[in-house]
Amino acid sequence: MRHLARTTGRDFASIAMKLANLLAAETQNTEGLPNTSRLDRALVQRYGSDRAALELKALEILRKGSPSRDRAKEVTEAAVDIIRLHRVPINVGLVALILAARDPLLAAPVPVVREALASSEKVIQSGQDVFVYAGDDVT
Repeated sequence: MRHLARTTGRDFASIAMKLANLLAAETQNTEGLPNTSRLDRALVQRYGSDRAALELKALEILRKGSPSRDRAKEVTEAAVDIIRLHRVPINVGLVALILAARDPLLAAPVPVVREALASSEKVIQSGQDVFVYAGDDVT
């Protein structure tokens, strides 16, 4: 766990608490710490029966050296997809809510979603915190 803490930039205690929260989510709060988050429950739901996929994902993230870059790409792709599907100008706050409803693993604060959309060439900002899809021909 100490190596994991160094690799992720978290302290030892936060890693231990996260593992206890995941244990609680996995055992429906019969073990571990109470009050697991939606994200903890979503992780257990997605990977609880597929430990091999979880291990591969963890190794992929650790190999890249930055879990935030991998997550940022996923958030950007999903946020752009929301804008593309609706084809109308959408406020970034609403996009963040739809992301969280779609997949708790993609829940992100509004500033993160705003930055993700602003970095994409497939959407344009049409007003303050409002984005619209630029079209399929944009690369």
